[in-house]
Amino acid sequence: MTMPALRRLLFCLLLAGSLAGAWSGACLAQPVPSEQPPASAVVTDDQGFDDVLGHSAKVLIKLLVLAALLESALEIVFKWRPFIAYFDGRGVKTPITLLCAWAMVVHFDIDFLAPLLSDYQESTASVASEGVVHLFTAMIIAGGSSGVNNLLGALGYRRAVSAEDLKARPPKTEAWISVARVKPATAVGPVQVQISEGGGAFLVAGTIQSVSTRLKGLRFFIRDPGRLPTAGGISVAPNVAYKVRLAGQSAKGVALLSASTWETDGLRLGALVDIELSI
Repeated sequence: MTMPALRRLLFCLLLAGSLAGAWSGACLAQPVPSEQPPASAVVTDDQGFDDVLGHSAKVLIKLLVLAALLESALEIVFKWRPFIAYFDGRGVKTPITLLCAWAMVVHFDIDFLAPLLSDYQESTASVASEGVVHLFTAMIIAGGSSGVNNLLGALGYRRAVSAEDLKARPPKTEAWISVARVKPATAVGPVQVQISEGGGAFLVAGTIQSVSTRLKGLRFFIRDPGRLPTAGGISVAPNVAYKVRLAGQSAKGVALLSASTWETDGLRLGALVDIELSI
């Protein structure tokens, strides 16, 4: 006999012995028929236990509903693009959820923990302070909020969004490049993005109207006019040598080229390369 089977057998024997002992004790303690109270006045321990379970179930269902409401309210924040890009995977959701749950509990004076614990403690036990009750209630709701989110995700009603989901990705059959014009800027007006493929001549892929903004937070709200393209990338063939440069004119009409030229012997499938050049 294997060890798991032996453990199950021992557990069954112990359970059977406990049930037999409880049954024999109940039979020995049973009063004579003449001393038993009327049937209508009998309240068994099972009935009391059922009442406790029913009350506990009601409290837990209320807590689950509050957790679902909190999770739904925070969804608009946690799926906000700047929040995902800056705080995704940084452990910020937990304190925010706990703080919001605590504010909700204190503002609406929610106290489900005390009545729930009162079913399982002696009548002479001390009652916890209001601050402790609010804190633990908020922790339960916050923890339940995460559980509700995981449950909805497991059921397919909600999918977690990460920072990678916000970044446009090229198809697996090609590669992307993007070109941003950065300072120092000496050329005036729009500049050309020129690309040489396979050692051939430089051809114009597009123009850039201004210098790329250094305020990175603005890219969540507006497109970058100093980047080509302003979103996504320029489709290029993989495993092909490329050269990229910028071309423009000075204020006096003199032709200018970027201070450097970006070069590569080839890009792998699905690559996304951001290039920064100055002119």
